Order: sequence, then C-alpha cells, then structure tokens
Amino acid sequence: MFPPFSQQLIESLFEKIPIGLAIFDPDLRLMYINPKWKGFMAQYTYTKPETVQPGTKFYDVAPGTEQYFQEVFERVLTGEVIREPALYANTQGIESYWDVLLTPLEENGKIIGFLDAVTDVTDQIKVKEYLEDQIFERTQSLVTLLQISRIFSSILSMDELLTSVLVEMKRLVEYDGSALLKLDKDQLEVKAITGCLTEVFQIGDCFSIDNDLDQKLFTGSKPIRIADIEDQSPCAKAYRKRNYPANDCVRSWMGLALKVQDRMIGELVLVHHKPGFFDSVEDNYIQIFSSLAAIALENAYLYQLEQDRRQESERRRRVAEGLRDILKALNSNKELEDLLHFIVEQAHIMMDADLSIRYHETEDQPLSTVTSQSFPQDLFEVFSAYTVSNPLSELQTRLSKGEFVIDSDYKAEIDQLRESHYEKNNPQAYEIMCSIAKHYACGLVTPLLVRGKLFGSLRFFYRTYREFDEETTRLAMMIAEQAALAIENSTLRKEVQLSAVSNERNRLASELHDSVTQTLFSTSLIAEVLPRLYEVNIPEAEKRLIEMRQLARGALAEMRNLLMELRPNAIVEANPRELLKHLMDAYTGRTGISIDYNEKIDPDISLSAEQKLVIYRVAQEALNNISKHATPSEVKILFHVEPSLVNLMIEDNGVGFEPNEIQPSHFGVGFMQERAEGIGGKIKIISQPGEGTLVHLTIR
Repeated sequence: MFPPFSQQLIESLFEKIPIGLAIFDPDLRLMYINPKWKGFMAQYTYTKPETVQPGTKFYDVAPGTEQYFQEVFERVLTGEVIREPALYANTQGIESYWDVLLTPLEENGKIIGFLDAVTDVTDQIKVKEYLEDQIFERTQSLVTLLQISRIFSSILSMDELLTSVLVEMKRLVEYDGSALLKLDKDQLEVKAITGCLTEVFQIGDCFSIDNDLDQKLFTGSKPIRIADIEDQSPCAKAYRKRNYPANDCVRSWMGLALKVQDRMIGELVLVHHKPGFFDSVEDNYIQIFSSLAAIALENAYLYQLEQDRRQESERRRRVAEGLRDILKALNSNKELEDLLHFIVEQAHIMMDADLSIRYHETEDQPLSTVTSQSFPQDLFEVFSAYTVSNPLSELQTRLSKGEFVIDSDYKAEIDQLRESHYEKNNPQAYEIMCSIAKHYACGLVTPLLVRGKLFGSLRFFYRTYREFDEETTRLAMMIAEQAALAIENSTLRKEVQLSAVSNERNRLASELHDSVTQTLFSTSLIAEVLPRLYEVNIPEAEKRLIEMRQLARGALAEMRNLLMELRPNAIVEANPRELLKHLMDAYTGRTGISIDYNEKIDPDISLSAEQKLVIYRVAQEALNNISKHATPSEVKILFHVEPSLVNLMIEDNGVGFEPNEIQPSHFGVGFMQERAEGIGGKIKIISQPGEGTLVHLTIR
C-alpha cells in the first residue's frame, strides 16, 4: 500500500493528466474515469456529462460506435496490448480521431478488465488531411499548368481555347485586336476575336475568300504586312476592296496563313492603331504565332469533331435504349393510355421534341389526346377540346396514305393561311394552328396506321427552327409505328377478352346441357311415370323416387358448381369441405355412384385462398376424368388437414391407365401438376390398366 500522501498524489496526477483515462471491467462497464476522459465524451457524444459515471456501460456513453471499438476491445480482453495512433470514430454524426492505448489488467492470472488511455488527435489528423489535400491540389495545379504550357488543346471549350491562344500571343507582340478565322471551302468563319476587332466581327461571321488579298495570302509563302491600310500600296488597296466592316482603330494590318501539313486551314489577323507597327516584328515571332494559331485551330476543329461524334453516339445510345424500352413496354400489361404516355416521354428524350398523340381505338370513338410532360397546358386544352378530325383535309389525306408531313415554319404558314382567308372556312383548324405557332417554330406529323387504317397522328414540336433530315423522319415514323402497334395491341387484347368471355359462356352452356339439362330431363321422365308406377309396383316406385331425389341433388350440386365458376371468389371464400361436397354430389348425380368420403380436419388450421383453389381444381379434374374414362363401381376420397400437411386422395377402381403413355394433348394431368407446384405442393398419380387410379395431392 502507498502511504496516504502517495495515494493522494497519484489520484491528483490522474485528475490533472491531459490524457483521458478509464478502467473497464470485462463487460465494458466503467470502473474509473478521470475528468479528461469524461470531457472527451461530453465533447464528442450527445451523452449528458452527469450520466458518465462508474457502472455505466461504454456503448451507453458512446452509442452506435460498435463498428469502431468492438474489435479492439475484444483483442485487449484476450490479453493483447493495443496501440492505435489514429483510431477513427463517428458518434451520431460527430467524427473524431483518437490516439488509443489499451492495456489488459490481470489479477491471479485472470483478466479482470483493461485500462483505456486516449488522447484527442482529431485536430492534428484533420490539419494533416487538410495539408495533404492542399499539397495534392497544388501539385495537380502545377501539372495542369505544365500541360497547358505544352499543348493549348487542354482547354475544353473551342472558344476558350482559341481566345487563350490569341491572349498568349499578346505577351510576345502587342496588338490592339486579333481574329482567328477558319477556312471552310471558299469561306472564312470567325472563330475567335479580341480587342478592337470585337467591334468589327462576331463569332460565326463568314466572309468569302474571293478577293485579291486573301488569294495572295493563301497562295504565297509569307505573311502579309500592311503598314497603313490607307496608303496606295497594292495590298492596302486590296484590303479596302474586301467586304469587311471598317474600324477606326485599324491602321496596321498583318495576316498569317495557317497551315497543317501543307493543308490550308485558316487565317490569323493582327491589327494596330499605329501605322507601320508590325514592320519591326521579327520573323521568328511570326513563325511562333503561325504555329500556335494553326495548332490551336486544328485542335479546336478536331475537338469539335470529337464532341459532335460523342453527342451523336450518345444520341444514338439514347435512341437505342428508348426503342428497347418501348418494345419492352409493348409486351407488358400496361393500359393503353399509360403506354402512350410512356412512348411520348421516351420519344421526347430521343427526338428532343415535345410530343402529342391524337388517337382513337375505334372509328366511331372520339379522339383522345396524350402529350409529353413538357407540352404547354393551354395547347393541350385546345387539342382536347376538338375530338373529331376532318377526314377530307389535306393533312388527313396525306396521313391516310402513310406519309409524314413537315411544317417547317408555323408562323409563315399562319401568314399564308390568313392571306387565303382560311380562318373563315376552317376556323377550328386555324385556331389549332395559331395555338401551335404561339409555342413552336416548326414540327413534324406522322400517321398512326393500324391495319392500313388511320387511327390518329403523332406530332413532334420544336421551339427552334431546324432541318428535318432523312434519319430524323425515319426515326419519327418508327416511333409512330410503335404507338400504332400499342393501339393495335390494345384493340386485339380487348377482342381476345371478349372472345374469352364468349368461350367461357359457351363452355358453361355446354356443361349445363351435358350435366344439369340431362339430369333434369331424366328427373322429369321419372316424375311423369311415378304416379302410374305407384299404382302397379310400389317397391319399384319407391326405388325410382330415391333415384329422382338423387338426380335432383346432383343437378343442384352441378348448378352450384357452375355458379361458383361464374363467381371465382366463391371458391376461395367457401369451406373446403363444402367445395368437395358440391363436387361429390354433382358426380353422384351424373353417375349414380356414391362416394366413400373420409375427412379429418384440424379446426385451428386455416387454408389460404390459393390452397383452396388448388384442392378444388384437382378434385374437380380427377372426378371429371373418373366420370369420363374410368367406369368404376366405387370411388373414395380422403381429405385430411393437419398442422404441417394437407392430404387429398381420390381413388377409383375403374379401368386405370398407363401413366407413361399419357399423350401431350391430354392436358388434365399436366394442369393438376402445374397447380400443385404453383403453391409448393406435389401431386402423384398411381395407376395401372385394370387396377384403378389414385390421385394424391400433398401440400406442406
């Protein structure tokens, strides 16, 4: 034991030391903490300081930090001394870094806890990371500057690239204005301008090279210097004859032809307000100017080609994906209106246009309107208000022939219609055209043809003027074909549904005739002879009366089965015992053979709707097969419902069959197997010729 003053000294040291100290037992329960450790918890967690007391578990103090500390705690509790100089933690969004020393505490060879000594190094780590980021950014900047100094093409914008070249050249030779022009066939197009020439040129201005000055520049081997554009030298006269705007700041002029591998690509122009300014410019500077400008112009040209190629590639990718998605949607069960909405949104992306579809599914149905989300609401309301098109109009006539129609200028078309007083004879069409011209510059109309008949139109609207090339019109027609296919599929689907309803009615009518009608006919015959039979043979009459009652019960069961077929929910809502009873009564009524029925149903077990339906369909199919093919003298049904197993066995002593010889056209057995597998059940069919048949359904 330490003397009292020594113990006090150690406790004082623990209290004042700038290191967080804590002692934990094996259950990570705090046994001792000094103020520094407690202060760390207050700083980097949301835990209230007064709750950080001996007896508290670590994860109650620092919740959600298991992923950072659990592994090191487990290691120290195995006897390992842990040192982590920068252990990361995140407590409820508060990030921190710790210099951690974990030392196991032993007593009698057993680990009774560990000492946690931590120092907050969050600021040091973050400063270090900041400095590393700064160094990295500076290094990257130097690398980037070095790259720019080597190749001017590193600038990602053509305008910035060319303008930078002109600015860089001004560091070598002073000038008041400069222009960089690209040669395209017999024209020069302005690509970059600086200084006073911004008052003369605009980016994109084009000038013919059919003049003496440009011809001399491009056919010669040296640059042309004009000391004073107002003197009488041949070059000055040629300069004044060119169709270029005048500028007061231009007195000295110098032009340099730009070549790449002996291919003329453009022209560099420098101007100054002082006469004779460029006479003293050294040839080596001119060579530098020419090389820099030529490289910049060529690289800008190549860059633009690459950008155009990428844009075209991206556009084609979007088109391919859009067409693929449309085809996928056509094979889905989407409603027609939802499908058309999907098509116009995909087409909006592919064609960069606003779209509308005007369609009807039948010839006597009014036109419906579907538009892309970007379509103006007021124009949509105008379209929706008119639900009948004029079949005799020129537009409808061309669309009926499968032609597309280009409206290259809506405003010009409105002017032409107004001059011909079109609005008086066709006010509805004129109102629509005016509404379109209010929002759009031009457009394209494609027909929706279904089986050769016009069922509507698909319109592409553009807010700016554009040329409609063959690829654009081909893609528009392809999209229109997809929309027409959606309409046709919807029509065919409805026809199939109507056909299915008709077929089901015919099937029920056939079953009604084959079963109920014949049974009732037999019952009526017995009822007619029964009074006379009672007079001559009472025992036979009573026998016939029992037969009539059996036939009536069978007919009633058949009717109930048919009613359940008409209302499928009745099957899944009914008790399975009642379902089987209806089927057995119907079978007995048809065949006169009673069924030996055995059941054992746990009252606490509730079968699902899918299980009930499978049990009903399997029993129905099995009894139908018995009545049609087996000619048995007895039939047995066993139905047991237990907590983990459902058993349904249907057995007859009829003619039987060879299961391996079932033909693919005999769908009954296959349907039973598919239904059972659909709910995770199994069905086994055991039969031999002359030995009857057993159908065994199990559901686990």
